[in-house]
Amino acid sequence: MKLINRTISIVVLYFSIIFNLSAKEVKPQLLVYGDNIQAFAAALQSARSGVPTLWVMPSGDCCSELLGNTSNIANENKLIGGIWMNLLQEVGSNKEKKDSLFTLIQQGLRPQMLKDAILNMIANQENLTVRKNFKVTKLTNNRKNIDVVWNDKSKTKVLAVVDATYTMDLKLFLKEQPSPVQHEVDTVYNGPIVLMRDNILRTIVATGISNQQICGISLRAILAKGVDNIFFTADMMDDKRINSLPFQLAVGQAVGACAAYTSFFKTTADKVDVRKVQTELMSFDSRLIPFADISVEDPNFNALQRIFLVNILPWDHTVFPLQFNGTDSVSIASVRPVIQQLYSRAQLWFLDNETQFFKTKDLIELIKVVAFRGDELDEEIEKAWTKRFKLSGTFSPSRTLSRYEFAVLMDAYAEPFAKRVNLQGVILR
Repeated sequence: MKLINRTISIVVLYFSIIFNLSAKEVKPQLLVYGDNIQAFAAALQSARSGVPTLWVMPSGDCCSELLGNTSNIANENKLIGGIWMNLLQEVGSNKEKKDSLFTLIQQGLRPQMLKDAILNMIANQENLTVRKNFKVTKLTNNRKNIDVVWNDKSKTKVLAVVDATYTMDLKLFLKEQPSPVQHEVDTVYNGPIVLMRDNILRTIVATGISNQQICGISLRAILAKGVDNIFFTADMMDDKRINSLPFQLAVGQAVGACAAYTSFFKTTADKVDVRKVQTELMSFDSRLIPFADISVEDPNFNALQRIFLVNILPWDHTVFPLQFNGTDSVSIASVRPVIQQLYSRAQLWFLDNETQFFKTKDLIELIKVVAFRGDELDEEIEKAWTKRFKLSGTFSPSRTLSRYEFAVLMDAYAEPFAKRVNLQGVILR
């Protein structure tokens, strides 16, 4: 009997140890502080990026600004993406990416439906721990780590912090204060897309509609707003207010991705890579392209996003909503300056080609030069034309290329997005 009891005790102890180990909370590497919708987006993106994230809600009330306020829910149906799109999918219990579906869901959307969807997404997200009714009483930045003391005297050590409060509560604990982005003359880093220089558009990490304008946030605007590895979401726009719920989510998602980058790679904010942050955001459905005639349903959606972020193809800034105009032809002269910045070898090709518009054969020959490809490329593109790229019509070397076709082929075979850029959007070779 004693032997049986002893065996049972050992088994119970064994499973108790296993249970405790499996239930042990993973130490957070990143803290998101705030109750609002931007805090939700930042915390969700950080966790999705593989960073153990602690989301602390000081008031304990998640996204309370949703209740009783439907004025900021409506969004331009053709500019849906990111966590806003994921929320609509959660509300509709449908993971398809269809504009018609999103339009239908938005028509019957209610704040409580959104809040329920948020709670479901939180509950099902790995790497995310939520604590309520805790407030920071002390925050110390030790360069390598950020030490946080809570109102119950407990402590947390993290690598990065996102303050998503509207009043920037944590700045009270900082010796160095966050400041607005210092704009150079005629340079816009956050605000209406149409006012941004071409090079700054290469560094966009969030887009959305605010005050009836399509606006963007550059990576420099986010990093300049922080102090070391402490990031703030408040007052990201020059007008101090983002009045669109989808845009607030986009900004929170972008800040979360930037903070997650510093935590994941154990680095500092000044070393954040523009292209890696943009790639991470696009892998989680962020919409960085502002054109209303490009649908998230498009099979080449991210290819078009990458080409926009390289800013090879010029576009009309005077039309609202902004349009990509994918059926238009591509002037060789219009893309020459950027392509020559990307590839030094391209200069020789442009000297030998003085036709007005790109034909299929022209782009193939250009790609051969800049991507070191041989004559096998002709057959490869012909086979991929319909099967891989879903391009309309039949492959023909002599036909004039559309902007859409140019963008898809350029992205796939020349990979201009792989060229690094700095925070000013200058192409680095």
